Amino acid sequence: MVRAALVVGLVLGLGLSAAAAVADTRAGIAAHARGDYAAAAEAWRSPAAEGAARAQYGLGLLHAEGRGVPADPARALGWYTRAAERGFAPAQYNLAVLHERGAGVPRDIAQAVFWYAEAARRDFAPAATNLALAYLDGRGLPRNLEAAVQTLAVATPADRARLRSALPAARVGPARVNLRAGPSLNAAVRSRLAAATPLRVYRRQRGWVQVWAADGERVGWVAERLLRGVPKSLSLDLEGLRRGPLNGFDAAAAPRRVPARGAGSEPPTLAAYVGLPALFADIDAGRGRDSPEAMRRVATPRLNVRAGPGTDRAVVAELPRGATVRVLGRAGGWRRVRYGTEAAEGWVAAFLLAPAGRAESAADTRPAIGAGGG
Repeated sequence: MVRAALVVGLVLGLGLSAAAAVADTRAGIAAHARGDYAAAAEAWRSPAAEGAARAQYGLGLLHAEGRGVPADPARALGWYTRAAERGFAPAQYNLAVLHERGAGVPRDIAQAVFWYAEAARRDFAPAATNLALAYLDGRGLPRNLEAAVQTLAVATPADRARLRSALPAARVGPARVNLRAGPSLNAAVRSRLAAATPLRVYRRQRGWVQVWAADGERVGWVAERLLRGVPKSLSLDLEGLRRGPLNGFDAAAAPRRVPARGAGSEPPTLAAYVGLPALFADIDAGRGRDSPEAMRRVATPRLNVRAGPGTDRAVVAELPRGATVRVLGRAGGWRRVRYGTEAAEGWVAAFLLAPAGRAESAADTRPAIGAGGG
């Protein structure tokens, strides 16, 4: 009887604690909305310490902006990371912006793209916009128009229109033309474009141009001689198109929750969530595709080693920049690795690894700070 009473008491205590955390988190959100930032900070401290993602995100907001608490980018980074690890897309997005801008914390483009992708697979539109821009201008990813257009399927219609208009305009000539998979007559024909179809032009190659058709999401290559109005310079005007950090709790931007998966199941790819391209395959192509027993180097200030392939899996260790690991297997954008002197094993994001002999880039030379990533 005593044991049963203890169990019941423990369950009730946990329930009351969870209810209190929810109530405090909501109280903090209400205080933040009315501009009482000190009260919001006080309300969020306890639930944030207990793992409430929205409260952790809220403390990140306050430290990032210096409202109700001292401005402290490193603390903002830490709170955003905790919430991001719990799958809260707004925190994943703000964490990505913080890494991309490097204002007061190490600038790390690889981490930025990683967290944009994590938020985008939860249908978080601002993250999809910035991820598409990374593909368009080659910031942290190989330049890839098709990947950008697929990613923009998650963005808002207004952002899709803004990014489309940033590309130079042209149109199909007086006759129908083939839209091909590559810049060659031998490339497969994807579709036919009607005469005078409006286009946006991305790049040219040996008499061909890669275009984005304005009447849908079609992307492909057309012989330049068959088009009209193609400008001599195909420079992109992407200034001012990046989404900045969120500064509150916007219900309209609430992300879709990604369903939890069973232990040991194959992790879904980004494409399985939102029709995104094989994001990590692009990184593999740029850094050399991993093979069994390949040696890789950590290319970010700190890298989380996880119990399984996904950011929802527990962190079992952290590796510093430059640490070497041996790749044992792969699942989507994740690698099972062996690391350390005790030959421990775990999973890391492929995005954040580089060939062991690769020279460090400018973005890889910042000092480590804050929580790990990936």
